[in-house]
Formats: sequence, structure tokens, C-alpha cells
Amino acid sequence: MFEFLMLIGGFFLYFLPIYISINKKHQVAIAILTIFFGWTSVGWWGALFWAIIGEDKPDDKCLPGV
Repeated sequence: MFEFLMLIGGFFLYFLPIYISINKKHQVAIAILTIFFGWTSVGWWGALFWAIIGEDKPDDKCLPGV
């Protein structure tokens, strides 16, 4: 049972940058970086950093003139 919980926790940590980047402008790029290079520590930390500091998606309802 402990091994199963560790496996679930590992998957959660691996995909954490994708979860953080849900409302970010470059969500697809962060997801690709995480999936293909997340197994390296540099790729994972880079994706996490990008997800945290990345720009939010513009809200379509707040555009002027619409």
C-alpha cells in the first residue's frame, strides 16, 4: 500500500507544473516541456519556474471595446 501511495505522489509531483500552469498563457509549452524533459531535474525545475512566473491568460470578457 505504501508503494502505491508513493507512486501516486510521484505522478502528482511530476505533473505539478502542468497543474500550476492551467490558467497561464503558455500552458501547452509548459506541458510539452514537462512531459518530454521533466524526467531531468533541469527540465522539471524549468517547467515549474515557468509555470509559477508565467503570464496569466487574458480574460476575454475584459477586453476594451467588446
